[in-house]
Amino acid sequence: MKIIQTTLIEKGGIHVCDYKYNFIDVVIKWPGSVHDGRIFANSLINQKLRDKVISPCPKVIVDGKDPVQICILGDPAYPLLPYVMKEFPNGGSTPKEQFFGYRLSSARMVIECAFGRLKGRFGILRRPLDLALVYIPELIHACFILHNICETKNETLSAQNIQAAQAYDLEFQPSCAASRTNSGNNCDMGKTARDVFVEFFD
Repeated sequence: MKIIQTTLIEKGGIHVCDYKYNFIDVVIKWPGSVHDGRIFANSLINQKLRDKVISPCPKVIVDGKDPVQICILGDPAYPLLPYVMKEFPNGGSTPKEQFFGYRLSSARMVIECAFGRLKGRFGILRRPLDLALVYIPELIHACFILHNICETKNETLSAQNIQAAQAYDLEFQPSCAASRTNSGNNCDMGKTARDVFVEFFD
């Protein structure tokens, strides 16, 4: 599964990583005041998943239930879609829903670790940038690329740097407002897929 989430320094963007802490899609061009759901709705990865340019690879994971497709994991700021899973409102109303939320939250920790590693490598992402606004997206994009190279080559990273980055994020992490984007019928399909995942994890 892929994971999606935003953080403060990259506010105004969408970031997707894999389970090896490599970022596989980044969008860093939006102003910080734009809601994450709107940014995602206009993103290339959303279009490719929606239009099935990225193969959905449907798979039956619960006998007798519809197959589910590959999906990215989002926080409450993102819409629920067949290819974007998020927790139930208020953490769920049943033990099954709450356990699903726990599993989803645990899986989403990969993106938190990836950002901790990125910011641990590049301290410039943890302070105000003294740079012309036009160059900031290029600088941040370069950090993502160099991070992926370091991860691919198994470059070591000090635990002290990772802890400093995580402490920074705890202090400055924005809250996640629930998505208000209208996703129409896709939301119903997302609920159906989420129900299958709930049963799978039960």
